Amino acid sequence: MLPDFLLKPWADRISSGVRLAHRTSMRVGGESSCFFQPRTALELQDFLGYLASQGREWLILGGGTNLIIGPDREDRPVIHLGEMQELGRDGRKVTVSAGTKLPRLVSWSISHGLAGLEGLSGIPGTVGGAVAMNCGGQFGEITDCLATVLVVLPGGEMVELTREELNPTYRSTDLRGGVVVSCCFELGEEDVFSLQQRAKEIAARKSLSQPLALRSAGCIFRNPGGKAAAAMIDEAGLKGLTVGMARVSRKHANFIVHEGGATAGQVLELMSRVRKEINERFQTELKLEVKVWP
Repeated sequence: MLPDFLLKPWADRISSGVRLAHRTSMRVGGESSCFFQPRTALELQDFLGYLASQGREWLILGGGTNLIIGPDREDRPVIHLGEMQELGRDGRKVTVSAGTKLPRLVSWSISHGLAGLEGLSGIPGTVGGAVAMNCGGQFGEITDCLATVLVVLPGGEMVELTREELNPTYRSTDLRGGVVVSCCFELGEEDVFSLQQRAKEIAARKSLSQPLALRSAGCIFRNPGGKAAAAMIDEAGLKGLTVGMARVSRKHANFIVHEGGATAGQVLELMSRVRKEINERFQTELKLEVKVWP
């Protein structure tokens, strides 16, 4: 950052030397030289506008549950919305800030008899990150009941986008390069007990098939079509493969788990080995579902 940023009202929200490993579910990675936590959408707008004027690239960090960070120091500004966690309703419409934890939104909506988000039970992360990657699975995606999203564009302009304008696809939405500030969902109504039971069943099924008790970043690779990535990795005999303390999960082959003491380099090397083996065996290039910095 250049010295003139010290004159900005949000300058006290910037920290340096922040260890990013502690901000991710995989618990690996280097540190950030510029870590910004805005308190309001206006602070975020001003910050992005400032970075645009300086020609600076930036990164957005949500819950860090779908992210693997490399070992080197990250000099691009990292923006974290953890202090923006407002949540409220107007009838069946629920408005929630991007920094709100997704499990909190799901449990809150269930407790208010609002249906539509219970299919996301057991998925970690923040609401903003979940919308950005259109998270979900066999029980539905977060954009299924999404109405609108408030987004700050790279230059600092704030716009409201409808679900249709986001053009949601598999693990992707079109945010026009911007940052989610808040979301509005239109939910149905159902009795609380039924919603609670459905959420418990969904979470239990995920627990049976996924290593949720271990450190991971969720599914590493996208399903290439025709066959699940996990099935290909399993068939290739790669379950249990290790590099240092990073291991291909024996429970779900599309998870890499951190068994304590793993480094970012070990996780990335293991990912590379799996991709190479699958490419050689099936002539299929596995594409990443997780984000990797840099």
